[in-house]
Amino acid sequence: MVKMKFFGVRNYLFILFVAFACANVNGQTADTIAEPIQEEVEFQEEYYLEEDDSEVSNIYLNLVSFNLTNQIPLETFSRNLDGTRFGLSFSYYNNFRKKDDLFWGVHISNFRIDRLSNTFIVQEQFVEFDLFSRTKTSLVFLGYGVRYYPDIYTALFEPFIDVKLGSNFVYTFTSDRIDGAEEADITFNETDLTFAYAVGLGVQYNVRQGQAIQLTVDYNSGGSASYYVVDDKGFQNPLDNFVRRTTQLDYVQIALGLTFGF
Repeated sequence: MVKMKFFGVRNYLFILFVAFACANVNGQTADTIAEPIQEEVEFQEEYYLEEDDSEVSNIYLNLVSFNLTNQIPLETFSRNLDGTRFGLSFSYYNNFRKKDDLFWGVHISNFRIDRLSNTFIVQEQFVEFDLFSRTKTSLVFLGYGVRYYPDIYTALFEPFIDVKLGSNFVYTFTSDRIDGAEEADITFNETDLTFAYAVGLGVQYNVRQGQAIQLTVDYNSGGSASYYVVDDKGFQNPLDNFVRRTTQLDYVQIALGLTFGF
């Protein structure tokens, strides 16, 4: 009886040893298989994160442009203006799709239509004064814009298409200042507000990251507006030499300036 009991205990211990050894071998095999798989998953995650970061960093969410402009009147508008007109423009665009091809924003531009000034003598209560008077007509375009960058570009040159929709605000004002006075009296003689739109093409030259030189050519048109232009009749008061005209405001605008992306 004692011998059989000893044999049973020995067999029992042997079976436990074999089971433990098999379990240990299987565990090591699973670990050796799982470790490369885990490392591969971590590598792929890091790769895609780095790729996404690089793509986002190259997209500008905002564009700001400052331009000098030259306006060339067309059609009936050109009959009342002698030559071209210079002005300024400002644009702000936002990348609302988080892609680098389509932007929307606001655009404002201003240029002088006509002006005339003179200094002459006026008499009030038997006292004579030298009066400096200046009359000026200007046009302001204010509207929304969409800018699209087609998939045709190089590292330095990027063409784009601009479409703008807004209003033309035309106004004429007179500024009178008596010689020696610090302030001038300003009077608005004429104002008009009409529908306007613009379609144009442009190209930007990328000087460095986030900075570019921009050239744009727009065709601008819209509704008819009333405004004052110079028809010099020899009067001392500049306003008396202006006449009222009503035409469509058609013109080509050439803009050259700087664009900043951030």
